[in-house]
Amino acid sequence: MRSMLRDWQRDCSMRALTKYQGEQSHFFCQATPGAGKTILAAEIAKRLLAGNLIDLVLCFSPTLSVADNIKGTFSKTL
Repeated sequence: MRSMLRDWQRDCSMRALTKYQGEQSHFFCQATPGAGKTILAAEIAKRLLAGNLIDLVLCFSPTLSVADNIKGTFSKTL
């Protein structure tokens, strides 16, 4: 599936990947509910997995409905 990232997601994704490919192993993204953080996270995970920079993705969520949303988004993206 080809992702259609918003401009801010594309910029944030590139910044995160640059950090992960360098010396930094942490990246923080904060945005309003519904802004597309899960889509962004899935896109970053896809690229990190493809580049063999990570082995797995582990997500935590406050509720089962949020977990189901994350699972659905990651399934479509990965």
